[in-house]
Amino acid sequence: MKKKEKNLHPLKITKDCIQAVINFDSVAVIRSDHSLWLLHPFTSRMCMKLQKRQREGKQPYWDEKEFGLKPKFKKLMENAEMVSITAMLIAVVKTDGTLWIWDRMEPGYEDLPNFIKITDGIKTAEAGEGVLLAISQRGTLLYWKKQKATGYCGQTPEKIMEHVTQVSAGAGHYAALKEDGSLWTWGKNDCGQLGDKTHVDRKLPKKIMEHVIQVSLGARHSAAVDEKHQLWIWGDNTLGQLGTFLPCSRKRPVRIIKNVRKVSLGYSHTGVLDLDRQVWMCGFNGKYEALGNRDMRNHKTLRRAELGGLHVKDLELWSDRTIVLSDGEEVFGWG
Repeated sequence: MKKKEKNLHPLKITKDCIQAVINFDSVAVIRSDHSLWLLHPFTSRMCMKLQKRQREGKQPYWDEKEFGLKPKFKKLMENAEMVSITAMLIAVVKTDGTLWIWDRMEPGYEDLPNFIKITDGIKTAEAGEGVLLAISQRGTLLYWKKQKATGYCGQTPEKIMEHVTQVSAGAGHYAALKEDGSLWTWGKNDCGQLGDKTHVDRKLPKKIMEHVIQVSLGARHSAAVDEKHQLWIWGDNTLGQLGTFLPCSRKRPVRIIKNVRKVSLGYSHTGVLDLDRQVWMCGFNGKYEALGNRDMRNHKTLRRAELGGLHVKDLELWSDRTIVLSDGEEVFGWG
């Protein structure tokens, strides 16, 4: 009997990219010429079918008779510096510092998008669930909440704090990293995802850590990398997404592993890129193999994703999906 192959064989999506992000039905990439492209529709089911063809040694082309509507790349704009994407919102910062959004809840989003300019002088942005956060070029963290009548337009953004270098949004909770390495959190806290040793929601940011260089938030869990490249994680652990083996949630940061380059969180799974360019994952797996292995079981501890020797320089998680950027600026995905 032939032994079942363990390697995932991540699906090669495109190449010549400097950034790639994913949501439940799309992939957005910025190419080396700073043009922004969207692959849509591109669901987990579609990705799985193409991966199967690839594992069988076949060219992973799209058979519309067998699979249905073919996913296609659409060029959205020029001069894109960075992009952030959620289920219904795409936020783009252009090379001139202007912030543009495309709200996919608006009529006709299946056609070419209608990007709207929000403001100037922006360094980076984070699309959240019904919210938009951005860091100005002076380090001010700005916050917009979607309004029923006007969306994100016509608002004066709320100023949250100064001297911010990074921001991340979960499902109702938020984290900001300041220039001095301090990490601040606020928002929902039912699973201890704020890391402040309580389960009390918080309207104002509170400092929970120091010496942090990177942060990422999932739906109800949170993670940070410190100056020593150690991974700290806290919040919901229902599906093993904290990697602590024990099923209990944690309401304060817990140190997990060393040698970490970056962490990225999906809704209920965790991805870690180590200093050797290897990817490690834990939490929810499921039939679409979110963890980069083919056993479909959830994992309570971090396990290396079997990527066939692929050297990764960046990764992003969203929902139960994962996308990585290789050293050769090629984009691969699974889940």
